[in-house]
Amino acid sequence: MMVILPQIMSLEDYFNYEDETENRYELENGELLIMPPESDLNLRIASPILSQLNFKSQLTVAKILHGES
Repeated sequence: MMVILPQIMSLEDYFNYEDETENRYELENGELLIMPPESDLNLRIASPILSQLNFKSQLTVAKILHGES
């Protein structure tokens, strides 16, 4: 029986890796692991938080552009 060991990937290899799919990956101890898609619950929790962060960052940029501290 032949055993195939996972290929150890460097951080540089990970940053340059492209497989032309929509898969998302993470690098754990040099091993490339596919990440599961986000759950509906996670999306429902994260969406309002992201909206607030986006809104606050736009306010900060507007203040900077108008010379406000």
